[in-house]
Amino acid sequence: MTPPKQQLEYENMLPVGEPERDTRVELGNARALRARDHAAIIYWTADELLDHVVPYLIEGLRVGDKVVYVAHDLSVERIAGALSARGVDVGAETKAGRLTIVAARDAFFGDGKFDVERAIAGVQALAEQSAKDGFSRVRFSVEMTYLLAHVPGIEHGPEFEARANEEVFARFPFVCICSFNGARDQSEMLTDVLETHPILIANGIPLQNPYYRPWDILRDDAGALARRARRRNDTRAATRTLKEAGG
Repeated sequence: MTPPKQQLEYENMLPVGEPERDTRVELGNARALRARDHAAIIYWTADELLDHVVPYLIEGLRVGDKVVYVAHDLSVERIAGALSARGVDVGAETKAGRLTIVAARDAFFGDGKFDVERAIAGVQALAEQSAKDGFSRVRFSVEMTYLLAHVPGIEHGPEFEARANEEVFARFPFVCICSFNGARDQSEMLTDVLETHPILIANGIPLQNPYYRPWDILRDDAGALARRARRRNDTRAATRTLKEAGG
């Protein structure tokens, strides 16, 4: 069972093995992930998030990765500003196609709903197009507070995160750091974050995540199914409330 956020004991988690040179993905802090890793950071303040992800993004630009950031808890402008403050010419990098900063609503539910098959296909298409454009790897980062959005289908967001391990990261030259604001934990969301990411990053150090469970187990897990149903009902109730308030 996944513990509540205040009981996460990172000191009892083992660090991931040192990556081989040809699979090493530097984080910008002397630590590294491996190509195809899917990691998560639980943060509590915006500054804490930026301290982790900005060096990771800058390092990606330095080595020639396709760098993509999906913002939700923070604004696109906040991320762009943090990069600019570290010397990145955001406009030039964006124009050259090396950097994309996009809001989660545009990346995942531009039509007002979340479709897990479309999300998987979209990320696969990103990897394929990036390869055609000459990039050897996609360096991705997603603010997972998008799971808190009240849009139809969002209960399948954790499914997207879980399936991506096999359907994206195992198949494409792709590395991803997801992030979740622990201060906004709602409806057991932290459990979904922990169960869908094989690696956790704490104090800049990649750790083996003992709470991770692959999709072939989560698919029919009673607890995961119950959380999905509760989130679907919560979203429907929130949608009704908004409609009633507007009408």
